[in-house]
Amino acid sequence: MAKKKSAGKKKSAANNAAKAKPVEKLPADKSEATPETAPVKAKSESKPDTAKAKGADAKKQAKKPGKVAKYFRDLRSEFKKVVWPSKKTVVNNTGVVLVVMIGSALVMWGLDSGFAALLKGLLSLAGA
Repeated sequence: MAKKKSAGKKKSAANNAAKAKPVEKLPADKSEATPETAPVKAKSESKPDTAKAKGADAKKQAKKPGKVAKYFRDLRSEFKKVVWPSKKTVVNNTGVVLVVMIGSALVMWGLDSGFAALLKGLLSLAGA
């Protein structure tokens, strides 16, 4: 069931600014920096620990069966959401497809025969 979006009033920039959390400013002098305000190094700068990396690989391999089972549970839940057509609809759609295919084949056969006859006529005029 889709949720309906309500047409709410647009909030002004002043209301949004009043609700926003104040931003803490870092001290200009680095000696005044506390652990809370000190810059944090990005994780990409630090070297990965190989022991931790090996442990993470082992954990990933151990979790694979759970992921496969979750995949099939999700797959089953998605199949339950599908609206399958009735037998009457399938038969009707199959009939339409067959009629269109036969009609297209007849049109292509007619064009092919017409172009072949035209080519024969042009070749007979050329004397080949």
